[in-house]
Amino acid sequence: PHAAVVIAASVGDEIYFTVHPESVLSRNITSNDRIAVSVCDSVHAVMSQGRAVRVGAAPDLADLISELASATRGGVFTPPGWAGDIYRVDLRRLVAN
Repeated sequence: PHAAVVIAASVGDEIYFTVHPESVLSRNITSNDRIAVSVCDSVHAVMSQGRAVRVGAAPDLADLISELASATRGGVFTPPGWAGDIYRVDLRRLVAN
């Protein structure tokens, strides 16, 4: 098991997140794409299970990065010049309270 905080956003009913290609997370997803995702605040929680699907390298996904940035409160999805990978969550199970 491995836990990691990632940058994430949702557009078009899909959840996307960032992974640095040299990270432990990247190595783990490469060997086993099953993931668990949780998003919570002080009152609500959403937990899910699924698969991590690599979409591509951030520099090759300018339109998607722009769309994801527009979906965030701060208007930024990745730092300028960030060259990591973007993954999509393929949800298999979702639980909310």
